[in-house]
Amino acid sequence: MPLFAILLLLGFGYLTSKQISVYKNDFTLWSDTVKKNPTAWMAHYNLANVFIKEQKVEEALVHYREAIGLKPDFPRATYNLANTLLTQNKTQEAIIQYQSTIRIKPDFVDAYNNLGVALLSEGSTEEAIIQFEKALELKPDYADALNNLAIAARRGAN
Repeated sequence: MPLFAILLLLGFGYLTSKQISVYKNDFTLWSDTVKKNPTAWMAHYNLANVFIKEQKVEEALVHYREAIGLKPDFPRATYNLANTLLTQNKTQEAIIQYQSTIRIKPDFVDAYNNLGVALLSEGSTEEAIIQFEKALELKPDYADALNNLAIAARRGAN
């Protein structure tokens, strides 16, 4: 084998060994991708999901918002941002993000259900019922929406 080929293989081997550390786990992969390509919306989205798993909510919020800023028509990002905001009792912001998700993807059944939950927690029972009913139009056997509709109906009756 010529010396050039051996040196080339050694060089590739070295570069491969350096790159392997990037793939050690999801956090290193996505944070490295964001560092090298800050406009990679999917990397921001995936990094936010990693932060959620690690219960680092504030960091997750930053990256969900960044992903949405880069790709505003990506419903999973607006939906996950809404869910995260709801867990932080930022209900009005969550409602806005659920509505955005539905505008982007009108058949996103979970967004209707969770929007209903958010509205119900704000005392907007009638609006919540409408959202649960929309979820059930899309998925008639959706147990969570059926249960939430029953809860909302009971509250509305009182």
